Amino acid sequence: MSESRPRVIAFRRGVTLIEILIALVVAALVAGSVGSLLSVLGGALREQDTLASQLVRTAGGHARLSDHVLRARAILGLSATQAVFWVPSEDFVLSNQYREAFDQINARELRWYTWIPTQKRLVMSRTIDQNDVTVYEHTTNWSSLYNSLTTSNKLETVTVFDGLTSASFFSGGFDPCTTRRVNLDLVFDAEHGGQTIRVSEAIPFLQEHKDCP
Repeated sequence: MSESRPRVIAFRRGVTLIEILIALVVAALVAGSVGSLLSVLGGALREQDTLASQLVRTAGGHARLSDHVLRARAILGLSATQAVFWVPSEDFVLSNQYREAFDQINARELRWYTWIPTQKRLVMSRTIDQNDVTVYEHTTNWSSLYNSLTTSNKLETVTVFDGLTSASFFSGGFDPCTTRRVNLDLVFDAEHGGQTIRVSEAIPFLQEHKDCP
């Protein structure tokens, strides 16, 4: 006679409503945490993109200013809102041959860097006519000349730095015959990174005007 084995019957327990609710709550919490993390990461990435873009634009503006200071013979004018550089158009190597022309400040050799608060930008201006060789004395009121040429639509302007809340030049005891260094403080608005940057450049070889004492 064979032995009979007890029959094992398996019961599958159903999921209760309470367990379903707990699972939903946990899933919602996890999803919320992941969503918050992604939001924070997205904001950080957007902020990094903004800063990176601003650094690129700032580097471009700095390069333009550096180029003009490097080639400048002198800083003709300097105020909190404007710097004026004399960038000779004649080749310095040939200055002995063209000494008289080299010692003259021509209209086409002027470069104005001007802070325009209403436009939140700092711009560089020069004469549209790059054949304009009108001669100016080194004691000329460069700000008044800038305003006159601007009114007459004789200047072309390019943006050097934008998105600014303030921009100010300073040198300390400015003298067009001796000052070589120009400093520029820039404060960008929140949309453009909110950074404060100081740019400082110096003319490598100051060549004072012939009328300087």
